[in-house]
Amino acid sequence: MLEIRSQETLIMLLDTLTQVKHLANHDFSGVGLVVYKDIKNIPIFPLHRQNFKINPNGLVSDLLEISSYSSEYHDGFHFISEDFEMSHVAQYFSPPIISNASVDYSKALGGRFMAALFGSYVQGVLLTGVLTRGNGIIIFEHGNTVYSKCWHKI
Repeated sequence: MLEIRSQETLIMLLDTLTQVKHLANHDFSGVGLVVYKDIKNIPIFPLHRQNFKINPNGLVSDLLEISSYSSEYHDGFHFISEDFEMSHVAQYFSPPIISNASVDYSKALGGRFMAALFGSYVQGVLLTGVLTRGNGIIIFEHGNTVYSKCWHKI
């Protein structure tokens, strides 16, 4: 069972991804998020030299802007501190492969899905979440799917 702080973080992540899902338009590319406690040991590398100008009060609107195919920042994962502030945008996230991870092959798997699953094992990571047209919202904690809901259309 999730601790109270983890439950609160899960609710905030789920609410954020749900808002993005409901507001996304035809140009939505999907989004991968990592909520972290400590970023220093998380294997990331920026995909752009100049970072996106983050609005500290506009997480959902920032994610909608970033997740547009027309945005140069739509690739990679975006990182949110445990205080729920976005700190890093468009990061190449390269967690180690977990050979004994439980994988649901009924889902439409891809690089973002697998990075979120494996990345949820990384020390310092609290939760990983992915929103895609094919799989809807999936949230992982320590290799476990703690939330999954698929919609037929975004």
